[in-house]
Amino acid sequence: MKYTRFEKARIIGARALQVSLGAPVLLEIPEGMIDPITISQLEFDNVALINLEKGVLINESNGRTAKFEPLPDFLLSILKEGGLVPYTAKRLR
Repeated sequence: MKYTRFEKARIIGARALQVSLGAPVLLEIPEGMIDPITISQLEFDNVALINLEKGVLINESNGRTAKFEPLPDFLLSILKEGGLVPYTAKRLR
């Protein structure tokens, strides 16, 4: 996906704030790298695919994978409906 420089700055800035507040870093960083903005730029430049049904994260930039607990069926249903509001509205009709 192509982002404007303004979108990219906002994404990296928001992630840098998260990292500076102690959020886990999603990739291996070089030893001694502590600048949250630089770390966020590295994360931004990596491409990850997430399969919520199978519980797999694949980093396409380096080929590494990670497994996690798949989402329960009811949460997948909410996502497939487009979010909680459409999901609830459909069931209240």
